[in-house]
Amino acid sequence: MTIEDLVNDVLLGEGVTATNITYNGVSASDLTNSAIGTFLIENSAFPIAEGIVMTTGPALQITGENGFPPSNGVQDDPDLMSITGFNMNDCAILEFDFVATTDTFLIDYVFSSIEYPGFTCSNFNDAFGIFLSGPGIDGPFSNGAENFALIPN
Repeated sequence: MTIEDLVNDVLLGEGVTATNITYNGVSASDLTNSAIGTFLIENSAFPIAEGIVMTTGPALQITGENGFPPSNGVQDDPDLMSITGFNMNDCAILEFDFVATTDTFLIDYVFSSIEYPGFTCSNFNDAFGIFLSGPGIDGPFSNGAENFALIPN
């Protein structure tokens, strides 16, 4: 799938139009090493049945080997760096503008990491954010965004 297909056909539902879709990470067209892809889990206790997976290594390895993935070469996202206080390596960044026809926009997500919690607050620290900016939002991140992907406490 193209990045546009991933956003419009998998991530977003009806009533949402996405534009200016960009992805920074190992390309979805590199099927062996891609850091972004789709998943479908049937008959499982996993809380999300289908969607997009984004990783610091190959997306094909999310259910298999637990080693350190090869570098995808994308470095130093300023918003993720501000969360951790460290330089970032191997980022997978998906950005888009959207217009929703309703007053509610919902994204279900799960953060998972082989480095969490064992390397938390070290220089090996995976980070995740959902940064939303737009009218009425005045946050501390790029373009006045707020991070809506927070771990309680």
